[in-house]
Amino acid sequence: MNNYYLRFITFLIGSSLLITRSVRAQESDEGLRVVTQANGHVYVYHTADMLLAQGLNVYRKDAGDFKKLNTEPIRAVRNGTELAESISAGLFAKLQASTEQDNATGLFLKLRSNRKNELLVSFVYPEIAWAMGRLFVDSTARPNSTVTYKIEFVNAQGKPTDKVLTRTLLLQPKRPDAPGQLKASNQAERITLTWNYAPYNRQNLDNVMYFDVYRQIAGSANAEKMNEEPILRTSDERTFQFRTNVPTLGKSYQFFVTAVDLSGQSSVPSQSFTLTAKDNVPPAYVQDVKTFVSADNTVLITWPVSVESDAVGYYVYRAPRSIDPFKKLNDKPLRLLDNRYQDKTTVGGQPYQYRITAIDASGNESEFSNAAAAFVKDQQAPPPVTSLSATFATDNKAVLLKWKAEKMPTDFRTFVIIRQKVERETSLAYAQLNETAWKQTTFTDAGIAKQTFPEGEYYRYGIAAMDSSANYSDTTFAILQIPDKTPPKPPVAIAASIEPNLGVNLTWNASVSTDVKLYQVFRRKLGSPTDSLLVKIPAAQARIFRDDKARIGTTYLYCVNAIDSLGNMGAKSAADTLKMRDFSSPAKVRNVQALASATGVFLQWEPTQIPDLAGYRIYMSDLATGFYKLVQSIPSKETHFTDPRGKAGQWYQIRAIDTSSNESPPGQPTQAVGKL
Repeated sequence: MNNYYLRFITFLIGSSLLITRSVRAQESDEGLRVVTQANGHVYVYHTADMLLAQGLNVYRKDAGDFKKLNTEPIRAVRNGTELAESISAGLFAKLQASTEQDNATGLFLKLRSNRKNELLVSFVYPEIAWAMGRLFVDSTARPNSTVTYKIEFVNAQGKPTDKVLTRTLLLQPKRPDAPGQLKASNQAERITLTWNYAPYNRQNLDNVMYFDVYRQIAGSANAEKMNEEPILRTSDERTFQFRTNVPTLGKSYQFFVTAVDLSGQSSVPSQSFTLTAKDNVPPAYVQDVKTFVSADNTVLITWPVSVESDAVGYYVYRAPRSIDPFKKLNDKPLRLLDNRYQDKTTVGGQPYQYRITAIDASGNESEFSNAAAAFVKDQQAPPPVTSLSATFATDNKAVLLKWKAEKMPTDFRTFVIIRQKVERETSLAYAQLNETAWKQTTFTDAGIAKQTFPEGEYYRYGIAAMDSSANYSDTTFAILQIPDKTPPKPPVAIAASIEPNLGVNLTWNASVSTDVKLYQVFRRKLGSPTDSLLVKIPAAQARIFRDDKARIGTTYLYCVNAIDSLGNMGAKSAADTLKMRDFSSPAKVRNVQALASATGVFLQWEPTQIPDLAGYRIYMSDLATGFYKLVQSIPSKETHFTDPRGKAGQWYQIRAIDTSSNESPPGQPTQAVGKL
C-alpha cells in the first residue's frame, strides 16, 4: 500500500465529519453549494443522488427570469474510459494508486459505488466533480449581485424530471483566508510546521478543504510545494501540522502555507516563517562503560568508540554515588578515538561512579552513559601490636591475653584475635575469637564453646590490627601449653547447610578430647537404614566438608564421629537433617509465540536448558500489564501447549519451574494473534 493511498484513506475517514456536515448544510439549501472565486467565476456544486442516465441543466435568475446557462444537459461520465478522458492523466494515475485499481473501469465503479466517497473526492478535486456531473462553472455572473441558481434534472432523453434544486445567495468574490500563526521547529533535518485555521462553521461555510505547504531558500524567489497530497482540514481541529525534511543543514529556509477551497482556489500565502536548520540532535549515549583500579589507586575508565557519524569526542564525569551530582573531569573533549581516561585524583577508601557523554561536531552532548563504579582501596595498614602474652589461669580454666598497641590510625576499627590448636604433626585452622569489634588490649579466652581447655594441648594465639578499609597489620603471635591431659571424648554438634550451586556444607565442633586424630562424616537418605561413609578428615584439618554429590530434591541425614590415636571409634553425633534444593531461579523463557485459532491459542517457546527442570507454568491475562492467572502446569519436556479457552488479543507468559520449586522471572508478555 503506497503512501498516497494511506493519505487518501486518512482523508476519507478523518475528513468525513467535515464533508458530511457540509453536505447536510447544502442539502438544507436545496442540495446546492456555491463558491465565488476572487476572479468572479462561480462554482456551482450539487450533492443530490443522480442516476447514470440522468443529466441536469443550470439556470440563473438575476433581476428577471431564470436564464439557462448550459446548451446541452450536463451528464456524468458513463464508464472508465470517459472518466480517464475527462480528467488529467496525473490525477487519474493518483486516484488509481490511491484506490488500488489497475484499470479505468475499476476506478469508475469505485467512485460510483459509494456516494459519500464520490462527494469527498469531488470536493477536493474539481476535475472529478465536473466528470461526475456535480459541477458547473458560471463565468458570466455579475459579482456582488444577489442571484438564484436552479438545477433541473433531466432524464436520458433530456426531458425534465420533477427534481429541482434552487438556492439564492449574494455573489461575493473572495479568496480563502490565509492560515495564521505559522511556526516551525526542527530536529536536525526533520522540520515540523504548525499553523492555525478557524474551525468549521456550519452557519458560514468558508469552503476551505485543504492546505498546501511551500518552502524556499531564504532570499530566493522560487518556492517549492512540499506536500504531495492535500493536507486535509477536519471539522473540529484548529491547529494543523506537517512534517518534512530539508536537504542541507546550516541553511535558512522560509516556509508558508495556503488554504485551498473546494473550487481549487488558493488563499494568499500565510506569513512566512524563517528557520535555520541546525544540527540539534545529540549523539546516542555511550554504552558499556567499565572501570579498572590499579595498584597505585589510579582508576582507568574505558568505553567503546562512538559510531555516530558526526561524533568528535567525549566528556568524563565523576560522582561519589550514582545519586549525587556528577562533575566534569576534562575541560576539553577527548578525541573520538581516545576512548579511555585515567583518573589519578582519587583518594583511598572512597567509592566513585563514572559516566561518559559523547559530543558531536555541532557541540550537542549526548545523555549520560551507564554509571560504572570503582572503589579505591585504602592500602595503608595499621602498625602491629607488641608485647603479646598468653597466660592460663587455673582458677577459671581460661587463657588471658595481653598486648600493647601504640599510634593506631584514626580509621582503626578492631583487633582481630585468632587461636590455633597446635599438634605435633599438623595444626588446625585459625579461629577468630572476637565476633564484634574489639578495641581493648586484653582478652579472656574461655575455650571452644566456653568449655574447659583440654589439658596438655598447645595453642597459638595471634593479634592483628584492622582499619575501616580492611587493611591488616602484621600478626603478632604467642604460644601457650595447657597443663595436664584429659581422656578422649566423642565429637558433638554437626550442622548441614546448603551452599547454592555448590553442594552441602558440613561443619561440626571439635571433640574436647586431646587425642582425636580423625573424624568420619556419614550420610544417609531419609528412610534408609544404613549410613554411608563420605570422607575421613584428620583432626588437624579444618572441621568442614562440602558434599558436592548431594542430589537436589533428596532429604539427607548427616552425622560425624571421632577416632582417637589408638583407633577407638566414638559414637556418631546427633544427625542433622537437610533437604537438598536449588536456590537459583531458571532463566526467563524466551521466544514465546502465541497463535490464536478456532480451537484456542497454540503456544510454543524455546526450551529452558537446566538439568533440574521440573516443568513450565502457563499464565494468561487480558491486559499486557494486568494480573496473570495460572492456566496450566505442564511436564518439563513439553515446549508447546494449546489453551482451549484462549482467544486472540489475550496476553501470555511462560515461566520455567525447577525441582526446587524455583520459578523463573516473567518474560516479555506475548499477545495471541490470529492466523493471517
